Amino acid sequence: MSNTLLLIAIAGMLNQQNQDLIDFLNGEIKVLKEIFVKKRIKFNNKQRAYLAHKFKKISSESIRQQELLVTPETMMNWYRYLIKKKWDYSKNRKAGRPKISEVNVKLVLKLIEENPYKGDKDISNKLKNLGIKLSAQSVKNIREKYGIPPLPERNKNGNWEKFIKANWNTLVAMDFKTVEVQCSNSLELETYYVLFAIKLSTREVKLCGITRYPKEDWMLLVGNSLTDPIDGFFLENKKCIIDNDVIFTKKFCNLLKDSKIDTVKTIIKAPNMNTFIERFIRTYKYEVLQWVIPSSVNHLRTITKEWLTHYNTERNHQGIDDHIIKPQDHVGRSNGEVLKISRLNGVLNYYYRASA
Repeated sequence: MSNTLLLIAIAGMLNQQNQDLIDFLNGEIKVLKEIFVKKRIKFNNKQRAYLAHKFKKISSESIRQQELLVTPETMMNWYRYLIKKKWDYSKNRKAGRPKISEVNVKLVLKLIEENPYKGDKDISNKLKNLGIKLSAQSVKNIREKYGIPPLPERNKNGNWEKFIKANWNTLVAMDFKTVEVQCSNSLELETYYVLFAIKLSTREVKLCGITRYPKEDWMLLVGNSLTDPIDGFFLENKKCIIDNDVIFTKKFCNLLKDSKIDTVKTIIKAPNMNTFIERFIRTYKYEVLQWVIPSSVNHLRTITKEWLTHYNTERNHQGIDDHIIKPQDHVGRSNGEVLKISRLNGVLNYYYRASA
């Protein structure tokens, strides 16, 4: 009996000593956490592995009663990391496919450019004939890396470019620009529709008309004027590019067709298909409407015609090698007094030499 009591007493003393030691360690850790409260304690991989290994032997209930430098959740993450690392064989994997040489990449891009109607598989076969083994997927990866669209989109663009080139000298285009006119008698704005036509090859532009209500009857009058057999702007032209605006009615298109002019409608929401007239209208906006406020429809018509005179006979155009569309005889003259023609109250100026 006495031996049992002795053992119990010794066990109690040891347990108390262990508890005291645990309390001391908890207190020590608490102090360390206060010291490093503004600085994160960093462990290396070896230390993480050691702590995670020790942690797995302790029950979750016991561990939550102690003061720790890291949370139990962090310990579990470290343990999962050890498992993941154990089963990671990425270093033993063989190297992937060799990188495609720069020479072959350039060759792929060259073949795609020269064969816009061929898909990735066709390009791969052409390379195969040249002794270069590249899969269709590899060709696709190169194409996408350099922002080249897939075959259906390239086919559309290619067809349109081919159409433009084939009909370049006989192509015209039409489009509207809406202009807000501030009436002199009130502060209200009235919307007017200004219709332009452009010859793509020469860049010559004509004002077809200005109206507040572009109805079918008005469009037919415009069409008759453009196709006049004596001085119509559309003489010697065979195709007219227009958008899908309802203003370009079936009767209007048939009127042009009677004069052997086919209308070609662009795809919806594709302004780049009528880029020449779109670019002209942008120029009209920034060279005229940005500087002048139209006060009436007659004022709008006057300033537009004045600017078109400058545009067609006095302005150099980058699209035709910086030449003037319809140059006058004095262009290029090197002798004589320098004179100036000002239009739109000095917004547009043209300089030339007087004849000797």
